[in-house]
Amino acid sequence: MKEITFEKIILENFGIFKERIELDLPGSLFFIFGANGCGKSTLLNSFGFILYGMTPKNEKVKELINVDVGKNLYLQLDLKINGEPYRIKRFYKHEKLSSGVTVEDKDGNVLKSGDREVTPFLKELICPPEVFYNSLYFVQDFKNLFTNFSDIFYRILNLESYKEKYDAVKEDIKKLEKTTDDIKNKIYISEERMKDAENSFRIERSGYIKKLFEIKADINNINKNILKISDEISSIEIDDDEYKNLLDEKQKLIVEKKEMVNAINSIREKLMEEATNEFNSIKLKTNEELEELRNKKDERLNGVLEKLKEQEDKLKEKLEEEQKKKNSIDTEMSVLNNDIKHLTRSLSEYDIDDLVKNKRCPTCLSKIDEHTIENIKNEIHKIEDDINSKKEKKESLEKIKNEIEDKISEYKRELIILKETRDNDKLIIEQEYYDIVESKNKKLSDMKKDIGNKMKEKEREEREKYKKRAEEIDKTMDDIDEKINIIETMKNTKEKLIHKMEQQKSNRSAKVSNIKYIKNTFKNKVVEKGDVKKEIIKTLEKENEKLKEFEEEMDILLFWKTAFSKNGIPNLIISNSISQFNKWVSFFTDHITQGRYKVAIDMTKIKDGVINEKPNLIILDNETKKEGYRSVSGGYRRMIDVALFFSFNALNYSICKHKFNIIMMDELLDGLDSDHKGFLIGLIRSLKDIEIFKDVNMFFVSHTNIDDMHENDVVIDLN
Repeated sequence: MKEITFEKIILENFGIFKERIELDLPGSLFFIFGANGCGKSTLLNSFGFILYGMTPKNEKVKELINVDVGKNLYLQLDLKINGEPYRIKRFYKHEKLSSGVTVEDKDGNVLKSGDREVTPFLKELICPPEVFYNSLYFVQDFKNLFTNFSDIFYRILNLESYKEKYDAVKEDIKKLEKTTDDIKNKIYISEERMKDAENSFRIERSGYIKKLFEIKADINNINKNILKISDEISSIEIDDDEYKNLLDEKQKLIVEKKEMVNAINSIREKLMEEATNEFNSIKLKTNEELEELRNKKDERLNGVLEKLKEQEDKLKEKLEEEQKKKNSIDTEMSVLNNDIKHLTRSLSEYDIDDLVKNKRCPTCLSKIDEHTIENIKNEIHKIEDDINSKKEKKESLEKIKNEIEDKISEYKRELIILKETRDNDKLIIEQEYYDIVESKNKKLSDMKKDIGNKMKEKEREEREKYKKRAEEIDKTMDDIDEKINIIETMKNTKEKLIHKMEQQKSNRSAKVSNIKYIKNTFKNKVVEKGDVKKEIIKTLEKENEKLKEFEEEMDILLFWKTAFSKNGIPNLIISNSISQFNKWVSFFTDHITQGRYKVAIDMTKIKDGVINEKPNLIILDNETKKEGYRSVSGGYRRMIDVALFFSFNALNYSICKHKFNIIMMDELLDGLDSDHKGFLIGLIRSLKDIEIFKDVNMFFVSHTNIDDMHENDVVIDLN
């Protein structure tokens, strides 16, 4: 028996609970009252969430953290397993602990951490979550859990390991089927190889025999060709002495002709040298004449340029002198303009009419006499005379300036004309020199052609002297070459025939060797085919033995597949536990419904003539004699649900040997009238006298308060 004792639970920032809640579990009845949404179910859900990180509605941790705080979610459960203390902590977005889950021993040492380690550890240490929610926690929609009793018994009795074994055996069968198919394919392939090998051997044998006959026929034809070629070689007769004499005579003629060519080349080189010397002499004399002409041209050109340079320098001097005069006049005119401007400004300061009328100084506005006015008038007249004088002088200077500018323009035109004259004279002198040079070069080229023609004529005359002997030598050599070609053709023909005969002999030897090779190859093929056949037979025997072994193994696996399936060993275990379960469900139903209903689980149900070996719920109303869950009224249906819930808890205790000190019932009393509520609470109190429910903490969640409260009851009012 495994005793699981929950001792204390701590909640902080879980669901609606913002403040820290610590709840000791001494084995009392806990009544939790409050309106919808006040946290009644949340308090019960905390147990399953601490253990497995899940609630009956599969809510995520993000949905369970307090929305106002949004962090520092902390849950702690202190418990003992067969007297050994453990502490489970689950936290999320905690400022000190971060997020995660841990299991600690009595000394605070972390045994497991993280869902991957903690969840399987707690399933093994305590129980799977399916067992927890089906036998310890009566949720609001608990009636939905009783739609498939086979699954409930599977979970309560912890038969999941059989499903794992069933899946493992099924996978092994799948692998074995694949292996068996592979072996059958190998056997089929080996049998086909045997057939192919026998057919191939027959075909190859026919091919070898045919090839041997063809090669022997080829050898007979080769022998005939060798005899024919030998006769042709014997019929060809060659005079080697005559062939040698012809070659010697031809060599002498080649030497003589080469000496004639060398003599002609020597004469040609001598004529070329003479012509070159003559031409170089004329060319040297012509170059001297051209050099003299170039010097005269340069002297003439320099004389013309120097004369024009002197004229240009004189014009530039005059131009520079006139420019200086112009600059001097510009300076003087600038001074006159400034004086006129200054005097005009001074004159504008005096207003004679205003002075005569008001008799006041225009500057200080003081009174002045007639004499002073007269002096001022004289001063004004003097300034006007000075301005007129300067303007006249300015006009005179402008006339002189215009005359100077005309001279400057004239000098510039003369300079342009002088430059054009210089360029024209230079061009004329250069052109005259170029014409003379062209004439000299043309004359030199004509003389070169004449010298070349004379040399060619002399060379032709010398060649004529050797022409007749060269023609005689060529004719004699043609005759000799004709005789030599005839002899060489005969020699080549004979050599080709000899080479052809050697080839025929070589082919004959190759054919003979090929016959030996084919015979040896066929002999080896016979041995090889025998080895292949032995190998295939050996492979077939080996694969057939394997197939037999795997088929025997398959029979065993199929047996265990049936055994591990739901209709196998698990079904037998469920069948064995049904009688115990029926005793408990009969006991609880009689007490809760006061003998009104008879409830049991039946393993066999016949439908359409087929026996279905699955647990089925049988309900009989002893008063109305009606059967079926749907025929039960709402209040009694809830009582039957409670009876089933306590029966599963008892089954977990008696069969699975799990003793928990906690049972939670959410909205258990919904749908019951006040009499049934009081009766059900009283009945549950009486259950604590039974060994199974002794020292068990029983939690009740209800919207309304319950009147019949005892001294040891714990009331949690969340209103």
